[in-house]
Amino acid sequence: MKKNQKLSMGKQLILVMICILSLTTLVVGGVSYSQSKNQIITSTKHRLVRETDLIKEIAANLNFVYVSDFDYFKSQLERTITLQQQELENDGLNTYYYQLDDSGMEPFQVSADQAFSLTEDEQAALRDKENGVYSLKLNGINYLVALRDLPEIEKRYAMFLPEDSYLQPIEQMKAITLVVGLVSLFLAMVITVIFIRQITGPIKQLEQAMAHVQSGKFERLTLEKSAPKEIVSLTNSFNIMTEALGAIVHSLRATILDLSDTGQHLNDESNAMIERSHDLHQAIQNVEQGAHDTNQQIDFSKQLSHTIDKNLDTIGAHIHETRQHTAAMNSASETGNQELQLLINDLEYFKADLESTQQQLHNVLKQVEMTYHFTTDIETISEQTKLLALNASIEAARAGEEGRGFMVVAQEVSKLAEATKITTQKMFQTMTETKTITTTAVETGDALLSTHLSHIKTMHATTAAFQSLLNTIEQSTTSIETIEVDIKQLADAFQQSTQTFDALETIAKATHQHAKTIESLGEAHKSETALIYEEGQRVLQHAYALKEMTATFNS
Repeated sequence: MKKNQKLSMGKQLILVMICILSLTTLVVGGVSYSQSKNQIITSTKHRLVRETDLIKEIAANLNFVYVSDFDYFKSQLERTITLQQQELENDGLNTYYYQLDDSGMEPFQVSADQAFSLTEDEQAALRDKENGVYSLKLNGINYLVALRDLPEIEKRYAMFLPEDSYLQPIEQMKAITLVVGLVSLFLAMVITVIFIRQITGPIKQLEQAMAHVQSGKFERLTLEKSAPKEIVSLTNSFNIMTEALGAIVHSLRATILDLSDTGQHLNDESNAMIERSHDLHQAIQNVEQGAHDTNQQIDFSKQLSHTIDKNLDTIGAHIHETRQHTAAMNSASETGNQELQLLINDLEYFKADLESTQQQLHNVLKQVEMTYHFTTDIETISEQTKLLALNASIEAARAGEEGRGFMVVAQEVSKLAEATKITTQKMFQTMTETKTITTTAVETGDALLSTHLSHIKTMHATTAAFQSLLNTIEQSTTSIETIEVDIKQLADAFQQSTQTFDALETIAKATHQHAKTIESLGEAHKSETALIYEEGQRVLQHAYALKEMTATFNS
């Protein structure tokens, strides 16, 4: 036989715990790393937006102050960008600063010494983008690029932040988390192995003790004090069971020995009874021949007697009741057929009304869907109005003092567009719920109409069944008349049974003579049977005792 190659329970538990701990460590570490990375990226994007907005505001203020001296304005702007670069560098963000226009890309003074260049296609892509922060891959390196138009210098302000710069803390945390996770996993594995061995060790001892019990050695099992309480309780139960099994096996062996002696004595008595049965057998043969003839006549007579005596009166009464029931069934069937016709007519009228109602529900659903589309159009118009108000605010800001009044109007239009959007969303939600309810009503109506048509078909089938029932009742009337003829023939058969009983009297006399011979032999047989019965009782008692012990052993 091949050895079982399956892992033991302890190894299986250790393997499962290792898998669970490894999976937990990987999932927790991966989720933590992903969330931290996303959070840093988001915060860095917000930081770059604030920095570009700040440069935009400073450039506007510097241009307002030094409107007549562009070179000095440009030098102050360069100084501001240098301060911004130093502040970001102190926060661990190494940023490149460039200005873009249709002629190309050139660095600000703070980034003049940094080797950074873009292809013409990449520069064109940056010029086409709106103001904001973007994650781009340039020259094979991932960057966060912040773009902002500076009308004061008629160029676009661009900040390039490499991914390695702002993700360095999260990469360090990733390494630390990996080391801590591996150490924790190792410690958890060691603790798991120790714990599982405390459980599987006593179980192996129980397994070996069970093998000893199977071989007939009912020995008591003793565990170490460090074993778990549940295993100790299981061991105590095992010891109690082992002691009980030993007592049962000892008692069972004594019972089997006694049962063997009783069986031998019963065998001797049975042999004596067989010898005395030879004389009884000869007499029984004569009785059997006479009994055979008698049984044939008695069986025939019993059939005739029971059939005629019990059934003649009953059949007559049943025939009378059957005729009454047939008439009642015929009347009830005709009435039911008429009521079914009326019910079918009512169902046809209800079908017409139901189809009309269902058509109206479909029309309502179409109207709801049209209103649903109108609500979507209103929401689109509201979004366009809000965008138009925003553009008007921008133009008003550019106009300066003269456009301040127009800016107030644009803001009010924006608020009105926002309120219209909120109202439209509520209306959209209400129309969605109305559409759902209406669709459900239409589907329910369709199902009801289908069920109603099925009911009409069923009623037509029921009408045909009633007609078949009327035909069956007519056939039953003919059958009843045939039964009356059969009863007359049965009465004639009863007269023939009288002659059969006369023959039975002669056979019964011969049987009586043979019975006297059997009676004398039966007395001797009775005594021998009593002895056999007593021995059988003893055997039966021992069998019951053996059964109870076996049941106790099995439990």
